[in-house]
Amino acid sequence: MGMIWGVEELDNRRCRVRRDGASRTAKRQAGGGVFSRCAGAVHLGDGRAGEVSSALRGPSYKGMAWLGVIVASALVGCAKPEVSIPSGIRIEGYEEKIKRIGADPIAYLEECLAVSRRVKSFKTDFQRQERLGVFHELKPMENILAEYRDEPFSVRFTWKDKKSKYLQCVYIEGQENGLVQLMPRQGPFGLPPSVQKWPAKLAVEFHQSRNPITDFGPRRLLERTLDRIEEARAHGEVSIQLRDATEIGPAKEPCFHLELRYPAGDKYPCKLQDLYIHAQTQLPVATYLWLPGRDERSEATLDGMYVYGRLDPEARLTDANFVIEPVKQAKKTNRKGTKAREGAETGGAAAMTAGGVE
Repeated sequence: MGMIWGVEELDNRRCRVRRDGASRTAKRQAGGGVFSRCAGAVHLGDGRAGEVSSALRGPSYKGMAWLGVIVASALVGCAKPEVSIPSGIRIEGYEEKIKRIGADPIAYLEECLAVSRRVKSFKTDFQRQERLGVFHELKPMENILAEYRDEPFSVRFTWKDKKSKYLQCVYIEGQENGLVQLMPRQGPFGLPPSVQKWPAKLAVEFHQSRNPITDFGPRRLLERTLDRIEEARAHGEVSIQLRDATEIGPAKEPCFHLELRYPAGDKYPCKLQDLYIHAQTQLPVATYLWLPGRDERSEATLDGMYVYGRLDPEARLTDANFVIEPVKQAKKTNRKGTKAREGAETGGAAAMTAGGVE
């Protein structure tokens, strides 16, 4: 993973709030926050709140046909999901940089956001685990090969898990009438699967994902985090504690660990957030969201986790990266000697989820 060189301001049309680091710095200098000297802790008072994971919203029913989707979602995934808790293995050699980040973590996050806006395309091993559904159940972790580019805004998910419900999905801004193309792993009644097309926000409305695929990426993760910090300050202090540098994710990438605690009046249920920033590239590697509970970080309190592992910010992607790959039909000989089609496997990289991010 290489560093991103050169400064280029990206006009992100999908960003709801245009960032202005200078104005936020001026606001802090005017008395918007209280900075403590202890162990890199920063407490921000009086401001507002954004979110790393969208609040669950009730479905807007477009007909009784959708009722089956919700019922199926509630019945799937009853098995107890495995939960990946960050190991917190300490790494050395970043003490001086930790001091600088601890002096002003908000400025550091804005610096990281500027770096992420210079990334035009990338590939990443994306991991996602969320509480979803009518009963807000923690679902199994998804392992996805994610491909992204800025222009035109394009995302392809390829699910790697053989037991996942989906093989691939693709979204390209300005194409397919703004719909997500989704290839399920299996078709109905044992038939071969075929591409389905849905509005991007449908996955959120029917509790299949916290965020739409149009909101995907580490850039949006940082934007949502900074938005939430600003909005939460209207309800009390936001504590940002810089922890020891640590390895995170399947690739054990060296990261700075920022622990964010939001006030009780903040509108989102998860009040504790762990944010991991790559020590060299300054790009987000992971975030974990935790609900209040007796054990702060456990299976019972995990609300959502998002990992952008092995992110390659120099990936050169073309239109060929943003298509649904054809499904190969396996053939099997039955007792009469005739051949029947069954099952479905992708012709290339394996599969990912229709919803969105972090």
